[in-house]
Amino acid sequence: MLMKLLTATVLLAASTLPGLADELPELGDSLSAEQVALFAELALKNIDTEYPNKPSNVMSGPESVRSPREMHPAFFGCFDWHSSVHGHWMLVRLIKLHPDHPADEKIRRALDAQLTPEKIEVEAEYFREKLNKSFERMYGWAWLFRLVTVLHNWYDPDAQRWRAALRPLESI
Repeated sequence: MLMKLLTATVLLAASTLPGLADELPELGDSLSAEQVALFAELALKNIDTEYPNKPSNVMSGPESVRSPREMHPAFFGCFDWHSSVHGHWMLVRLIKLHPDHPADEKIRRALDAQLTPEKIEVEAEYFREKLNKSFERMYGWAWLFRLVTVLHNWYDPDAQRWRAALRPLESI
């Protein structure tokens, strides 16, 4: 099922990635090394791109005016929070399914920089605020729990460290 979801993502994004549309996989097929590289490049480019951004947050006063990076230090990159979380999930899936791919090390470094206990705690603090409890519910949180699930079921030392870092978000 997850491979089908990743392949569907490939099909949807094909028009935006030069070279990806040339050889589209059939639904359920594995990605080629070139396709893995293109998806990794897309997510890695956006993981640390703060703007443009559509925060969609509720502001209760002047103190609520913060940059996307301040509100969401782990998941600010991309256009919105759920796309950022989705990008992190995609990177994890890529290295889990293609462990020997040349992009593996670069992906791991990016995830190490983003999925830290300190950054995730700031994310959790944001969601603990009364007006933010419903932010990105359900769609964004569905991607967060997909990310947690793929990490939880992968017995890789990096994956387990990232999994542990995400725990504060689970109980909110």
